[in-house]
Amino acid sequence: MTFDIGDDFFRDPQGRTNANATVTVNAGQTVGWRHIGANVHTVTSVSGPEAFNSGNMNNGQTFTFTPTMAGTYTFRCDFHPAVMLGS
Repeated sequence: MTFDIGDDFFRDPQGRTNANATVTVNAGQTVGWRHIGANVHTVTSVSGPEAFNSGNMNNGQTFTFTPTMAGTYTFRCDFHPAVMLGS
């Protein structure tokens, strides 16, 4: 499961963006984010059983997270928290 990160969106594999961008994974399954935009972004957990943070990401970079605990994980971009949010 991989999300794309654009200049103002997270997009899930089904094409849904931002607050509608959602995937379901099992504990131990890896989730990825691929930066395809021009602006710097982050993938930072907001809530969930485990915290994660990609640090600053630029075009072409990827970040992966493999949860070890089941639950709902919400994430955002630290630079654009009001717009770029997913789970």
